[in-house]
Amino acid sequence: MSYEGTENSQHSGEPIEIYEFIQDTTYWRYTSANIPIVKDSETFESISIERDEISQSQELMKNSIALRVIRDNPLASIFLNYSAELPVSLTIFRQHLVDANFIVYWKGKVTSFRPQESEISIECESILTSLKRNALAPKWTRMCRHALYSQTPFTCLVDRAAFASSGTTVTAISGVVITTNNANSQANGYYSNGLFEFNGTFRTIVGHTGNAVTINRPLQDLIVTSPIIIYPGCDHSTNHCINKFNNLPNYGGNPAWPNTNPFERRIY
Repeated sequence: MSYEGTENSQHSGEPIEIYEFIQDTTYWRYTSANIPIVKDSETFESISIERDEISQSQELMKNSIALRVIRDNPLASIFLNYSAELPVSLTIFRQHLVDANFIVYWKGKVTSFRPQESEISIECESILTSLKRNALAPKWTRMCRHALYSQTPFTCLVDRAAFASSGTTVTAISGVVITTNNANSQANGYYSNGLFEFNGTFRTIVGHTGNAVTINRPLQDLIVTSPIIIYPGCDHSTNHCINKFNNLPNYGGNPAWPNTNPFERRIY
């Protein structure tokens, strides 16, 4: 029987839901069923999780939902004290145990994590809310407007993995200043405005001197000897785009922009 047929049946339905959270290349997979569920060879862990009723209305902001999990849930514990550097998406799939088919029941992104006594509330908004926002128009500037390592078509497109540090570990920690074993293999400032990755969580590198890099916010569970990955930064100039990343065809600026506005005065 198809999903629709089982869903409309008065007696055959055994609905379950699975929840897939994704941040960049990191996945958290859970199910509200009392047994683990396998979808596309991926196992969804059975946990205590509940959600608000999904509603559909013309007011898109009212289509948001909240999920509740226990405080020691790995996903919630990571972001409870630190907001996510990269967006976290959520897809809810629905299935009946008597049917092998899954459907996408709801899709959106996580907006916040809030403690509620022994639980954590994961606040999510529907993907449809993006339709209510004004689209961002590209800015015409001399400097590149693209976010470094962005992979959306017609943006930076630099492959982050191709510039990842190799064999980097933490040798000392002082607040947000992290000393590594090999950052001095590059000139001072090479990693400034780059990325610092630990266990799939990212921070922005705001400074680099010798073996020390300064990140914008602390990282939970980071200790001396932790393996990390650091990625070089970019000052959004043509110099960095050419000589550091060899990426001039994707440069998002207009370095030849004239100093004189032809609409305000004659240029000759």
